[in-house]
Amino acid sequence: MFDSKVHLIRSDEFKEEDFSQVVNLLKQFNGPIEFISAETKYLQSAPPVLSWMTKLEFEKKNPPQFSANREQISPTYSMFESTPKKSIVFPVEVPSLSWDTFFAACIDYRMKHQIPEKDLVILLTDFSNDKNWFAGIDSTMKNYFIQTSNWHHFLGNSIDSRFPIAYEIVVWLLRSQMFQNRQEIMDCVHKGSTGCMMDFCENKKDIVLKMRTADICNDCLKVIQNREVDRPFARQVLDSMDGIRQHMMFRERSEFLNSPSKMEIRGFMKHIFLKDLGDLEIHLNPKEKTIYLFFLNHPEGVRIVDLIDHKTEISHFYETFTNSFETAQIAQAINLLLDPTEGNINQVLSRIRAKFRSAVGSRLANFYTIEGNPGDPFKIHLNRELVTIEKISHH
Repeated sequence: MFDSKVHLIRSDEFKEEDFSQVVNLLKQFNGPIEFISAETKYLQSAPPVLSWMTKLEFEKKNPPQFSANREQISPTYSMFESTPKKSIVFPVEVPSLSWDTFFAACIDYRMKHQIPEKDLVILLTDFSNDKNWFAGIDSTMKNYFIQTSNWHHFLGNSIDSRFPIAYEIVVWLLRSQMFQNRQEIMDCVHKGSTGCMMDFCENKKDIVLKMRTADICNDCLKVIQNREVDRPFARQVLDSMDGIRQHMMFRERSEFLNSPSKMEIRGFMKHIFLKDLGDLEIHLNPKEKTIYLFFLNHPEGVRIVDLIDHKTEISHFYETFTNSFETAQIAQAINLLLDPTEGNINQVLSRIRAKFRSAVGSRLANFYTIEGNPGDPFKIHLNRELVTIEKISHH
């Protein structure tokens, strides 16, 4: 019976918001695997760089050389800023660390937080690694790292990197139950690419096939059966693989078909989720959320100059979301927001647009953003039949 907890930790350069989105995606799938997110920020601030002269070199994994003795390296805190998603121009220098450094960070986390030996620890990091793999596992089969950067290079710019990161996490969890050590894993990998989760993908671009099929071949299913891998555990992994694939394909097809995801507004604080895109949460600050939910309530649209006529409704939203308890401060913020001569409302609308574009791409964002021409009503064009607002029960 598999009942270990899986602790997900991040290095500082992997943004906290992106980290929480990956955790949220993984938690959608039910089963014995319990994902625990820890706000730990490991790894050194100025890692050495690996130089890649050509695209061909960059896209090749290096064969593993497993050593019995793992050097213990003390991790230090990171200040490295992740780079924006843009095409990689070669030659390129990539901040990279050794596998041992990543595993040392996991061990350090275990010691500091007295994590039980049976629990698993996975480090998510933007840093590349000396073997140029997407992910790796240590000799204890309890500590892992997953690389969170450069997925757009292999899967295209429209890819939501949550999907391949989450896929790698669940696949490595399954391998940890299928095999007794790292050498067994390497002995069973498929040299050619068949779309099975055990494809080695020496050419890293072959990961595309694995992601699109989210499959396990018959030989690997026999290993799962022979090793008597816990069935509820295996079911959760398979459900996760399949669900991640469906979310990824929905994103691609919805852009092609120009069809948006369902939106769910949840909880007292009205968190905004795009259900069909892997339960993607759109993080808006109090002013942005106030204006967004107001326009969601008014499908007919409202002119910017007429917002002042809806001051009571807008104030009610803002009082719910703001951290301020000062009545005068809240009133001042609302007056500033609703005064069209101040330009504050235009800044808020612009930030909302930017957040949706960043989350779903420019094409799909047009369904969700608040749009209009000066002097005309501004509105959200999303069909309200796609919007569900959770009812809050009052006890």
